[in-house]
Amino acid sequence: MLKFKFNHPEHSDEKLNQSIYNILETNRLLSLATVDSDKKAHINTAYFSFNDKLHLFLITDPETKHAKNL
Repeated sequence: MLKFKFNHPEHSDEKLNQSIYNILETNRLLSLATVDSDKKAHINTAYFSFNDKLHLFLITDPETKHAKNL
């Protein structure tokens, strides 16, 4: 479970953490948008995982356009 503090005036930290967790837990595919040095956009899909610190992890070939952009 995530335990971040948001201090949102209308939504509790618990509710926001649960909502973010539910979204991440029920999805495994993300859209990743990057921009190259010529300011050309590139978007692709990738499978991901995450941890309780909200770090997102993905594995990709370092020779792909998006990996080079990153």
